[in-house]
Amino acid sequence: MNIRELSVTPRDAVGKGAVGRLRREGLVPAILYGGGSEPVRLAVKPTDVHRALHGHDAGGVLVNIRLPGDAEPRTAVVRELQYDPVRDTLIHIDFQAVRMDEEIWVEVPTHVVGEAAGVKEQSGILALLLRAVEVSCLPSLIPERIDVDVSALRIYDVAIVADLQLPEGGRVATPA
Repeated sequence: MNIRELSVTPRDAVGKGAVGRLRREGLVPAILYGGGSEPVRLAVKPTDVHRALHGHDAGGVLVNIRLPGDAEPRTAVVRELQYDPVRDTLIHIDFQAVRMDEEIWVEVPTHVVGEAAGVKEQSGILALLLRAVEVSCLPSLIPERIDVDVSALRIYDVAIVADLQLPEGGRVATPA
């Protein structure tokens, strides 16, 4: 897993009016919490966020956030992206600081591999009930996706969470 760089600026202004001005300037309010320090309010350009998250869901993407005055960048995972329901524009981001030697819980998308025998030979329909599973692992071992091989599934067969192949040291929290 690669760690993406994200440029941010700290912000002092809080409240609806200040956040509205920030959005009119073309920035998105964000917060960085966790890691044993006080939460830090941030402002980030939406184009930088989209570039850093290109091709990925928010969950499980690691970013390096460099704050003024910090010698080292802070590694964080994107916990939540909030969108305006009407305009579909990014309105807020939550980052959680992580330590690379401690396990974290992240949601990882599932990806269907192959064509189910029940679909191909018996005219069945493949129903995917879980589009993501919650996984516990070290931040450096977060998989981009979990492949689910369905080629052996016939009608009325199921693939369960316990059958998923996880990276070394990973555990599934989603009930089997």
